[in-house]
Amino acid sequence: MWKLLVVDSDVKTIDIIKLEECLKNYAIFSALHGGEALEILENHVIDCIIIDMNLSHVSGLEIIDLLRRNTRRPWIIATCLRSNPQMDYPWLELAISIGADEVLFKPYCPEQLLNRIAASIFEVQKKGARLFAPGQQTDRNLLLHSAAF
Repeated sequence: MWKLLVVDSDVKTIDIIKLEECLKNYAIFSALHGGEALEILENHVIDCIIIDMNLSHVSGLEIIDLLRRNTRRPWIIATCLRSNPQMDYPWLELAISIGADEVLFKPYCPEQLLNRIAASIFEVQKKGARLFAPGQQTDRNLLLHSAAF
């Protein structure tokens, strides 16, 4: 069974993804902030992460940067609310440059997200990409105390 991790401080976004009928055969984990995401990553092999850039406590960029530093990682889809394209674009460009595989603007239609997830699963399967083996410890201090971007 493929495992997805949704990291978003908006519970409604997580609920929408969890209720998506097409994803019922996936194990879907959710985290409201980076600390929760690390807990899940330490205990599960994740195939795809959908991560919002605007998280509380720790930014999505910091989490992506931490994931990039690990030799094996899941496919990363970075999301961002489209408010001002001139302000949003540099953040998403930075997300790609530090390790995100794709970006997706909110609001997005479910089909768009499902297509991205399907493509990510294909890529993970092709490359055999994984992040942490279950039980492997991560450097939480690196994430939780890193400098803001």
